[in-house]
Amino acid sequence: MMITPRMKNYITGIMSVTVGIINVVLFIRMLLPNLQQNIFFLRLWFFVFIPGIIGLLPIPLSRFDKPLETRAFINILCFFVSSLPLVYTGLFFLRLTIAFPFLALSVFVLIIAQESKILSKKGLLLITLVTMASIIVPYFLLSPTRQPSADAYEKTIIRNTSNVEEANALTIAENINYSDIFDLQRFTTNDHDENIYYDETYLYYTWAHFIDTKAIEYYDHRFENLKVGPRSVKKPISIKFHYKANVSTWDQIRVVYVPYTIQILSPNGSVCSTFSTGEMLFAYRNNSKYQSITAEEINFSLSKSYVIEMKLEYEETWGPLAAFNSDVHQIIIVDENFEPFLLGVRSYGSIS
Repeated sequence: MMITPRMKNYITGIMSVTVGIINVVLFIRMLLPNLQQNIFFLRLWFFVFIPGIIGLLPIPLSRFDKPLETRAFINILCFFVSSLPLVYTGLFFLRLTIAFPFLALSVFVLIIAQESKILSKKGLLLITLVTMASIIVPYFLLSPTRQPSADAYEKTIIRNTSNVEEANALTIAENINYSDIFDLQRFTTNDHDENIYYDETYLYYTWAHFIDTKAIEYYDHRFENLKVGPRSVKKPISIKFHYKANVSTWDQIRVVYVPYTIQILSPNGSVCSTFSTGEMLFAYRNNSKYQSITAEEINFSLSKSYVIEMKLEYEETWGPLAAFNSDVHQIIIVDENFEPFLLGVRSYGSIS
């Protein structure tokens, strides 16, 4: 069957617009839940959204009075640009079911373009070389260049307690309902939060907002599963997971704010412990309810108390420009009745 110039224009235009729509949908699906991650936003904007818009260009360009052969040529260029993010997705995560169809489709488009005289042999060779270079070069630059070594995976879970009472106080601190007290979600991810407990690939970055038993278990399971290597996904270059909790017992203390720190004072005024406040959120128990309090307002005298400092650090590296880390620091004071009295939570997360 003879392919007319109008058919060439329609076929190439539909292919380009289809891939463009896929990119725009992918952009909306991945980005909108993560507007707080500015760096992630900019990367998706550049690598997904812009190629998606380019893929849609054949729609407005169809209104211009240009020869059909020229339109078909422009459509082909738009198709290739818009296909690149989908090919990257397949190569970076070894999802060959994603990468291969678009690579095969690209070869098909080139063959049709050359046979239909839309492209000369030199043009065909040039586009092929540019396309392959734009796929291969970023792949080797942005993906791991070596297999992870055994010492690239670090994990420590340390709970320093001296007696049963301190262990009990720590168990209580690890099972506080921080979500209700601070109105925080346990995690923020670059996907919907409810999926992370059931995801066996761990493709999504996950930042913790506080430390509790479920947060510790999640990062522990994530570390162990990625260390073994999930199905269809290559292993990270390195993973570091450290959790440490220190518990100390005091018969009588005063908790006060000193610029940028919270100090635990003994009855004679000597400093027992000092904790940096930074951007820490605080809450204290007022009768039977917890209410927020600023660091500057902290000034409490307590009888026997258990002071608990908790730190969680998780870092996952997939490549030079593919990594994230989550750090959480908590100060919890449990009174003699083993009721949490003062709670301080600070979290930090980054992506590269």
